[in-house]
Amino acid sequence: APYVQMSAVQFLTSQELRRFGAGTESPELAHKCLGQFGLPSHAHTRPMKELSGGQKARVCFASITCRKPEILILDEPTNHLDIESVEALIDSLKRYEGGLLLVSHDARLIQAAGCELWVCKAAGELLGKSASFEQYRRQVLADMHKRQAVAEVEAARRAAARKKRRADTISSRKRPS
Repeated sequence: APYVQMSAVQFLTSQELRRFGAGTESPELAHKCLGQFGLPSHAHTRPMKELSGGQKARVCFASITCRKPEILILDEPTNHLDIESVEALIDSLKRYEGGLLLVSHDARLIQAAGCELWVCKAAGELLGKSASFEQYRRQVLADMHKRQAVAEVEAARRAAARKKRRADTISSRKRPS
Protein backbone atom coordinates (compact mmCIF):
# COMPACT_ATOMS: atom_id res chain seq x y z
CA ALA A 1 0.00 0.00 0.00
CA PRO A 2 1.53 3.32 -1.04
CA TYR A 3 0.04 5.21 1.94
CA VAL A 4 2.25 3.45 4.47
CA GLN A 5 5.30 4.97 2.75
CA MET A 6 3.85 8.50 3.19
CA SER A 7 4.33 10.63 6.26
CA ALA A 8 1.26 11.65 8.25
CA VAL A 9 1.41 15.15 6.73
CA GLN A 10 1.77 13.76 3.21
CA PHE A 11 -1.20 11.49 3.84
CA LEU A 12 -3.40 14.34 5.14
CA THR A 13 -2.50 16.54 2.18
CA SER A 14 -2.82 13.80 -0.45
CA GLN A 15 -5.16 14.48 -3.34
CA GLU A 16 -6.69 11.02 -2.99
CA LEU A 17 -7.73 11.65 0.63
CA ARG A 18 -9.14 15.08 -0.25
CA ARG A 19 -11.14 13.45 -3.06
CA PHE A 20 -13.07 11.61 -0.33
CA GLY A 21 -13.80 14.80 1.59
CA ALA A 22 -11.08 14.43 4.22
CA GLY A 23 -7.60 15.90 4.74
CA THR A 24 -6.46 19.33 3.69
CA GLU A 25 -4.39 21.11 1.06
CA SER A 26 -2.45 22.97 3.77
CA PRO A 27 0.57 21.26 5.38
CA GLU A 28 0.29 23.78 8.24
CA LEU A 29 -3.31 22.75 8.93
CA ALA A 30 -2.26 19.08 8.69
CA HIS A 31 0.39 19.67 11.40
CA LYS A 32 -2.19 21.49 13.53
CA CYS A 33 -4.77 18.68 13.21
CA LEU A 34 -2.17 16.04 14.02
CA GLY A 35 -1.03 18.02 17.05
CA GLN A 36 -4.62 18.34 18.29
CA PHE A 37 -4.79 14.55 18.41
CA GLY A 38 -1.61 14.32 20.42
CA LEU A 39 0.63 12.98 17.67
CA PRO A 40 4.18 14.10 18.58
CA SER A 41 5.65 16.53 16.06
CA HIS A 42 8.55 14.17 15.25
CA ALA A 43 5.97 11.60 14.06
CA HIS A 44 4.35 14.04 11.60
CA THR A 45 7.10 13.43 9.04
CA ARG A 46 7.91 9.76 9.69
CA PRO A 47 6.58 7.13 7.27
CA MET A 48 3.22 5.81 8.48
CA LYS A 49 4.59 2.26 8.49
CA GLU A 50 6.85 3.30 11.40
CA LEU A 51 3.97 4.62 13.52
CA SER A 52 2.29 2.58 16.24
CA GLY A 53 -1.33 1.46 15.87
CA GLY A 54 -2.49 4.24 18.20
CA GLN A 55 -0.51 6.84 16.26
CA LYS A 56 -1.99 5.64 12.96
CA ALA A 57 -5.46 5.94 14.51
CA ARG A 58 -4.66 9.55 15.50
CA VAL A 59 -3.71 10.28 11.89
CA CYS A 60 -7.08 8.87 10.75
CA PHE A 61 -8.96 10.99 13.30
CA ALA A 62 -7.00 14.06 12.20
CA SER A 63 -7.88 13.36 8.56
CA ILE A 64 -11.55 13.66 9.44
CA THR A 65 -11.28 16.87 11.44
CA CYS A 66 -9.22 18.75 8.86
CA ARG A 67 -12.43 18.90 6.83
CA LYS A 68 -15.76 18.46 8.50
CA PRO A 69 -18.06 16.02 6.74
CA GLU A 70 -21.79 16.51 7.27
CA ILE A 71 -22.09 13.18 9.07
CA LEU A 72 -19.20 11.43 10.76
CA ILE A 73 -19.60 7.65 11.00
CA LEU A 74 -17.46 5.83 13.56
CA ASP A 75 -17.77 2.06 13.88
CA GLU A 76 -16.01 0.74 17.01
CA PRO A 77 -13.42 3.54 16.89
CA THR A 78 -11.78 2.66 20.22
CA ASN A 79 -10.75 -0.88 19.25
CA HIS A 80 -6.95 -1.17 19.58
CA LEU A 81 -6.52 2.37 20.92
CA ASP A 82 -4.46 3.30 23.93
CA ILE A 83 -5.99 5.41 26.71
CA GLU A 84 -4.47 8.65 25.40
CA SER A 85 -5.89 8.03 21.90
CA VAL A 86 -9.36 7.38 23.34
CA GLU A 87 -9.11 10.64 25.29
CA ALA A 88 -8.09 12.48 22.10
CA LEU A 89 -11.06 10.97 20.28
CA ILE A 90 -13.44 12.02 23.08
CA ASP A 91 -12.03 15.56 23.03
CA SER A 92 -12.48 15.82 19.26
CA LEU A 93 -16.05 14.48 19.41
CA LYS A 94 -16.92 17.11 22.00
CA ARG A 95 -15.66 19.80 19.61
CA TYR A 96 -17.21 18.26 16.50
CA GLU A 97 -20.22 20.24 15.28
CA GLY A 98 -21.55 17.94 12.54
CA GLY A 99 -23.76 14.88 12.70
CA LEU A 100 -22.37 11.74 14.27
CA LEU A 101 -23.26 8.07 13.95
CA LEU A 102 -21.30 6.16 16.57
CA VAL A 103 -21.33 2.37 16.88
CA SER A 104 -19.49 1.28 20.00
CA HIS A 105 -19.42 -1.04 22.99
CA ASP A 106 -17.21 1.45 24.87
CA ALA A 107 -19.46 2.81 27.64
CA ARG A 108 -17.10 5.68 28.46
CA LEU A 109 -17.03 6.86 24.84
CA ILE A 110 -20.81 6.61 24.49
CA GLN A 111 -21.38 8.64 27.66
CA ALA A 112 -18.73 11.23 26.75
CA ALA A 113 -20.15 11.69 23.24
CA GLY A 114 -23.43 12.86 24.77
CA CYS A 115 -25.43 11.55 21.82
CA GLU A 116 -28.94 10.15 21.64
CA LEU A 117 -28.73 6.44 22.30
CA TRP A 118 -30.53 4.16 19.84
CA VAL A 119 -30.60 0.49 20.73
CA CYS A 120 -30.40 -2.26 18.08
CA LYS A 121 -30.58 -6.05 18.28
CA ALA A 122 -27.68 -8.12 17.04
CA ALA A 123 -29.50 -8.72 13.76
CA GLY A 124 -29.69 -4.95 13.23
CA GLU A 125 -33.34 -4.62 14.21
CA LEU A 126 -33.96 -1.22 15.78
CA LEU A 127 -35.51 -1.45 19.22
CA GLY A 128 -35.82 2.26 19.83
CA LYS A 129 -34.36 5.24 21.56
CA SER A 130 -33.20 4.94 25.16
CA ALA A 131 -33.87 7.81 27.56
CA SER A 132 -30.31 7.64 28.91
CA PHE A 133 -27.26 5.45 28.99
CA GLU A 134 -28.00 4.58 32.63
CA GLN A 135 -31.52 3.44 31.70
CA TYR A 136 -30.03 1.31 28.91
CA ARG A 137 -27.44 -0.18 31.30
CA ARG A 138 -30.15 -1.02 33.87
CA GLN A 139 -32.28 -2.69 31.17
CA VAL A 140 -29.32 -4.76 29.91
CA LEU A 141 -28.53 -5.90 33.47
CA ALA A 142 -32.18 -6.76 34.16
CA ASP A 143 -32.38 -8.78 30.92
CA MET A 144 -29.14 -10.53 31.81
CA HIS A 145 -30.47 -11.48 35.25
CA LYS A 146 -33.68 -12.84 33.68
CA ARG A 147 -31.70 -14.95 31.21
CA GLN A 148 -29.49 -16.19 34.05
CA ALA A 149 -32.54 -17.20 36.13
CA VAL A 150 -34.05 -19.06 33.16
CA ALA A 151 -30.71 -20.80 32.53
CA GLU A 152 -30.46 -21.84 36.19
CA VAL A 153 -33.99 -23.31 36.15
CA GLU A 154 -33.18 -25.20 32.93
CA ALA A 155 -29.86 -26.46 34.38
CA ALA A 156 -31.69 -27.71 37.51
CA ARG A 157 -34.32 -29.43 35.35
CA ARG A 158 -31.63 -31.17 33.27
CA ALA A 159 -29.70 -32.20 36.40
CA ALA A 160 -32.87 -33.71 37.89
CA ALA A 161 -33.59 -35.54 34.62
CA ARG A 162 -30.01 -36.93 34.55
CA LYS A 163 -30.30 -38.00 38.19
CA LYS A 164 -33.60 -39.78 37.45
CA ARG A 165 -32.12 -41.55 34.38
CA ARG A 166 -29.13 -42.70 36.46
CA ALA A 167 -31.40 -43.96 39.23
CA ASP A 168 -33.60 -45.77 36.67
CA THR A 169 -30.52 -47.31 35.04
CA ILE A 170 -29.10 -48.45 38.37
CA SER A 171 -32.41 -49.92 39.55
CA SER A 172 -32.90 -51.77 36.23
CA ARG A 173 -29.43 -53.35 36.58
CA LYS A 174 -30.21 -54.55 40.11
CA ARG A 175 -33.40 -56.37 39.06
CA PRO A 176 -32.97 -60.04 38.35
CA SER A 177 -33.65 -61.04 34.78
